[in-house]
Amino acid sequence: MHIKRTALCVFLKILSLNAAIIVWSNKRVEVSPLLPFDDDDLEKLASKLEVKNVFLFRVALKTSTAPIPKNLREVIEPYHSSYNPNGNIATANATELSLLDDCNGITTQLKIKEKVGNATDFLCVLDVTYPRIRSKRAADDQEATNRTQAEVKGPVIYISETDLSKKNNQYALLYSSKPLKLEVNNSVKYLGNTDNSLITLSKRFNIPVLLGTEEKVYLRFGISWINGYWYMQTVKVELTGESEGKPSYYNLTTDENILAPAHFSYHCNGQSVFSDPTTGTKLTIYDLQVQIDAKKPKFGDANDCVPFTTAPIWSGLFVTTILGLGLIVALTALMDIKTMDKFDNQATKNLGITVMD
Repeated sequence: MHIKRTALCVFLKILSLNAAIIVWSNKRVEVSPLLPFDDDDLEKLASKLEVKNVFLFRVALKTSTAPIPKNLREVIEPYHSSYNPNGNIATANATELSLLDDCNGITTQLKIKEKVGNATDFLCVLDVTYPRIRSKRAADDQEATNRTQAEVKGPVIYISETDLSKKNNQYALLYSSKPLKLEVNNSVKYLGNTDNSLITLSKRFNIPVLLGTEEKVYLRFGISWINGYWYMQTVKVELTGESEGKPSYYNLTTDENILAPAHFSYHCNGQSVFSDPTTGTKLTIYDLQVQIDAKKPKFGDANDCVPFTTAPIWSGLFVTTILGLGLIVALTALMDIKTMDKFDNQATKNLGITVMD
């Protein structure tokens, strides 16, 4: 399905969202506009189309009146294309386009054609981010929420409510005894509480955190299910507002086995660290407790990270073994004592006991 010019005008002027994507290919491509579209969906789409060449483009609009370059439409219209207003993909290595300074789209058209080249099969993705219009109340709420890093303190808990069936609500929860510590680009940022209505759970546990100014941090914890256990081993960190609106992306992993059975939470005292050795980025969570399928907005029974055979337990087993061996030796000695089968009786002759030296 080709995207008409009027449709392109509409998607750039939709201000109830702050991100969208448009995909086009020489093969028939269909993306549902009603469902979220992320990195995993992009990989599945490329695999379904059997396309090896995937090209990412990105544009960040600063105003709601950004023009649509005519030549950009001319690039897209000859191919199959689709639009999704709920797209959110990692485009750190995407080719940057400009729809504000380049009103005629000449540079935009050249960049796209230069990137795609003469590829016989391809899939192109354009990630569009643009400002949202906020009501006065929302602006006041955000202003009240803005806090400096020095004011971030105390325990932190993030709660997301999922209501897919409209009948059986489930909750995703993440707790830290102190603000989360993010070390990135030789700076330290502390992540406190946020508006729980902004937290979502789909294929990832998505947590947006506002940092005192317009700078935001998005934490996207990867969730996977294997044999009735849920696992959380990765997190994608996205920083926006640091450098002219261009977001930065970091993929962090942990060596800690964060897992629990269905309807159980995971708990671990101390520090749980997600890191990327190549960039030196670290995310530290203190006394972590997390659950993604709670039936109520509180944690269920916990699967603790402390192993069964700890040092105190080993010490107790050792002492118990020593005492048990002593008891066995004592019982064996008592069983070896031989008692006499005759006793002194006044009606019989006195017993004589010979003692051997």
